[in-house]
Amino acid sequence: MAFVKTTGKSSVYATSLAVSFATLPAVGSHLVCKVFGWTGTSGPTAITFTDNQGGLNLYGQSVLVRNSSSGRYACLGATSAPITTSAGTFTVTATLVGAVGTAVIQFCVDEFDTVASGNWLDVTASATQSSTSADTSATATTAQANEVLVSVMGCGTNNSATTFTPNATGSAPSSGWTNNQSDADDTNFCAGVMARVLASATVAARHVETLNVSGNNACVIATYKEAVAGGDPEGSLLGGKLLRGGLLRHG
Repeated sequence: MAFVKTTGKSSVYATSLAVSFATLPAVGSHLVCKVFGWTGTSGPTAITFTDNQGGLNLYGQSVLVRNSSSGRYACLGATSAPITTSAGTFTVTATLVGAVGTAVIQFCVDEFDTVASGNWLDVTASATQSSTSADTSATATTAQANEVLVSVMGCGTNNSATTFTPNATGSAPSSGWTNNQSDADDTNFCAGVMARVLASATVAARHVETLNVSGNNACVIATYKEAVAGGDPEGSLLGGKLLRGGLLRHG
């Protein structure tokens, strides 16, 4: 499996946000939608994902959690089958559902290839805590080797210089997690971080990040199945060793 490219992360005070790819994702690829943010009331109860490709590409919410103490939430979603249409400017929209009041969304979409042909979502987990550790908790053991593991964390630190250190004690795999998108300023939008790793063996997936200050955190993790064995530009775990290379494509 290879990470291909990302839309990059955008942020807004609103109940929906659209992001676009600079170049078109390939037909047959899968997309992972990553969101964290803040809401002023009890929502969102769900987050929906749609694109501007005529309704032919289908999306589903993988996992969502909100920390009621801070209003921070985190969510993962994905295409429920490989994309079949990709033309013009490819734009994906995330929309918060339910009573949210004032809301912040931070959103990006990643493209992956060499993925399972059907619904590639495998297992998920979520957790909230007030701690200097942001912890997704552990999933059930993945169904197969060669799955991409993705974590998203929204962190209520009330600090404008929040830092995140991946691969903290308890993470599984214990190394190889790479932070791809983050926001350090919790006094403006919302502090949070998005990370991923490719696991080459089955695992009860869990990601723990160390924060420089305590936060009321909302953390999610989901694993997505690969069609065949492959590699990731940020490395994978095999036999407890971090492997580099196996690059198919790198965006």
